[in-house]
Amino acid sequence: MDASNSSRNIMETVFQTTNDVHPSSDEDMSHQRNCAPRCRDRLREFTQETTLHGIRFTTDSKSNIYRRLMWVLFVSLGTAGVVITLKDSAIRFIAQPVTTVVEIHHPNAVPFPAVTVCNYNKYRQSVLAGTWAEDLLYKMYGSPVQGEIGEVDWSNYTDVITNLNRTAFEMEAAHQIEDMLIACTWSSETACGPENFTNVMTNYGVCYTFNGDVKNGLTVKNRGSMFGLYMVLDIEQHEYMPGVSKGAGVKIMTHTQTDVPLVNEVSMSFGPGMDSTIALRLHQTKLLRCTNQPLQYFDVYSRANCEMESFTLAATKSCTCREPYMPEESELSCESACQEVIYDSTISYGSYPSLQILKKIQLMRNITEAEIRENYLAISVFIEDLTVLSTEEEYSYTYDAFLGDIGGQFGLCLGASLLTLLEFFDFLMMSLCGACRRWYNRSRKQ
Repeated sequence: MDASNSSRNIMETVFQTTNDVHPSSDEDMSHQRNCAPRCRDRLREFTQETTLHGIRFTTDSKSNIYRRLMWVLFVSLGTAGVVITLKDSAIRFIAQPVTTVVEIHHPNAVPFPAVTVCNYNKYRQSVLAGTWAEDLLYKMYGSPVQGEIGEVDWSNYTDVITNLNRTAFEMEAAHQIEDMLIACTWSSETACGPENFTNVMTNYGVCYTFNGDVKNGLTVKNRGSMFGLYMVLDIEQHEYMPGVSKGAGVKIMTHTQTDVPLVNEVSMSFGPGMDSTIALRLHQTKLLRCTNQPLQYFDVYSRANCEMESFTLAATKSCTCREPYMPEESELSCESACQEVIYDSTISYGSYPSLQILKKIQLMRNITEAEIRENYLAISVFIEDLTVLSTEEEYSYTYDAFLGDIGGQFGLCLGASLLTLLEFFDFLMMSLCGACRRWYNRSRKQ
């Protein structure tokens, strides 16, 4: 009997030890069954304590099932409303809409623009007479005698064009400012001359710029034609050659000192026998969708400067050559500059010269009235108003407004705030930490 009881005790001890080392599946199932009620209790406790409006009625044990379902519907509708409105607000914020603010300033002085003058005619007949260039122009654009465009055999000009210094050729063949400028005054009192003009290569040929110095630009403290630039020009029609332009006169462009003059695109045209006035008003713009990327061959970024570099690259890739007015190779994507200065212009015309001035010019220059009418013109460039129109873009839907919409929608639909979101975050973190702690304790027991 004693031996039988001893054996039974030993087996029970071994069985108990085995159960301690390897818990049975029944114990695991019991743990899982106890976990679900615990989670439900924690969730119910959280919904009763959170500041999110209405959610406590969804788990209120004192309410019947219909009332709880009704509040589940209300909370769901509020959540859907928040999601929809926040989606619209996010799309609007990403789009970054802007408003334009217009202001008028009254500075003591206004910067005077650079004034670029170009003759319609690119090459003088006296320079090209009897040369290959005259023959080529007649074949390309028609002879004044025959009036027909001939066939151009480019192989006859290959050698001379290959060895040609285009810049030097253009400068020599173009109309000279010393011959074109008959009279010039600045601010009605100061005489100006060819020395006040700088020759510049443009996409229209050789031109001349007044007030082109970036560091020493002129300013105007008074408005009106008495305080601007006045020029009398001789277009020298007897020097005209066949070319792209079929008219006679000059092109005038006003621009900032830092901008390259795109005369072929944005200049104004004036013919002989006219007394023209260009009244300017300064307009400053500040943009948000813009760039100020550095340029390789210009000190200041502007769209005109950027387009010139990009056009140069396209020409270089196409024919491995470039026009004299082009800078060296550069590849850019041109956008609007963040700050731009624009001179809005108003043009008016009169007849030039008057009979009195006509007689005076005839005596001084020893030329006929017909020659004066066919070649002379007067141009006055001045600031018409010292007020500066400033246009600035501002974001109409800012980050603060976006946050305000988020808070307003959460408060209106759910009665929630930022602290309410932190409550949900705290609940999730504490639940996760509790689950990790229980898993760790079970692992140690095993």
